[in-house]
Amino acid sequence: MIKFSTLWANQSYKFQQIRDQDYQLLVCLGVSPFTAHAWVFQKEFLLSGTGALAGPSHQHGGAEGRDTAWLSVSPDDVHPWMDDFGGDLGTAMRRLRTLVGLR
Repeated sequence: MIKFSTLWANQSYKFQQIRDQDYQLLVCLGVSPFTAHAWVFQKEFLLSGTGALAGPSHQHGGAEGRDTAWLSVSPDDVHPWMDDFGGDLGTAMRRLRTLVGLR
């Protein structure tokens, strides 16, 4: 699955509508006026609550809503747990190739 975001006014990307559906990998592609960023996650890790979205901002269903989350990240201050998942496009592409078995 691919989630896309442009840079918001607060200088962060917001990857929205992250759900536990039928996909294995999630690619988050962020585009700002002068560069692009990407992160590639295995769904199991991202939704496991072990570091990744262990306290996500849920979009729907009020305080009890748990089926739709979003991930907010500032490209100038990336969450430390995201370092191994991409950042620049080259790193994200290498990770994607490794995860799908391409060299």
